[in-house]
Amino acid sequence: MKNSSIAEFQAKQDLFNELAGKADKYSYDDLFNQYLLIVEEGYHEGKEAFEQDNAVKLLDSFVDTLFVVLGALQKMKNAGFDVEGAMQQVADDN
Repeated sequence: MKNSSIAEFQAKQDLFNELAGKADKYSYDDLFNQYLLIVEEGYHEGKEAFEQDNAVKLLDSFVDTLFVVLGALQKMKNAGFDVEGAMQQVADDN
């Protein structure tokens, strides 16, 4: 993935969910599983990277977390949530 933008990364993640048949799965269990993946990728793998003083592993943790978060947002968007509006609001608030 050379010179990829976040939009291109998101498109690849969206395709991954669609091919896996997960793009429209929106239930408590589906979102909870996404949350658990976010905790695993972001917290556990990130903590391990810091403990090992491994910047490459930390980068992998951040990118993996982004991939999983984008997957969760795709599910919410497909369920009718205004994801872009929420993102804009957070960007404006910060």
